[in-house]
Amino acid sequence: HADFYFDGDFTIDLWVRPHSLPTSTNSQTLYTHWQDANNVVYFFLYGDGQIYFQIYVAGVMTINVHAAHSMANDNWYHVALVRNGNVWTIYKNGILVATSTDTDVYPNLTGSVFVGDYFNGWVDELRVSKGIARWTSNFTPETGHYGPLTAPQLNVATVEDNASVENQIPQWSSVDGKLTAGLPVVTSIGDPGADTNIP
Repeated sequence: HADFYFDGDFTIDLWVRPHSLPTSTNSQTLYTHWQDANNVVYFFLYGDGQIYFQIYVAGVMTINVHAAHSMANDNWYHVALVRNGNVWTIYKNGILVATSTDTDVYPNLTGSVFVGDYFNGWVDELRVSKGIARWTSNFTPETGHYGPLTAPQLNVATVEDNASVENQIPQWSSVDGKLTAGLPVVTSIGDPGADTNIP
């Protein structure tokens, strides 16, 4: 769908609080744009919380950005993927942890976007920004909610489950524009500082 076809700069950022990180050979995805097994975009945690962003086109990995920085269970982390021209970067808590220069393009996939696919923990303040490279150097992540929506971004204020979120996949449908299935979504959270579960 055209809303999720990033033919230029873009940013995907969110707060995550893993409850149980994947084992050394498994992954938990934060953001997935899925057409089929051979044409897919993944932003995910692997092993002890290493952060990866990968794009596959016709079964071939065309983009691979990898941050070998670990995480700990039950701690909040801000993670961001930024594409600025041909430079792809990953930030953790506002610190640049991975960079890659690649001229390959983001594919125009026809499938849906998934948030928190098999992620065991909490997701807060997911923001997808088309046409915007929000950060090109280290920054201080915002700790409050991002506020009202302005095109061209999508915010999901809070997706939370105190147990496992496995097999509960919230899906942003690019066909009807509604968040459907999966976890409860809180669209207005008030003062984030009032809840210790929210960064």
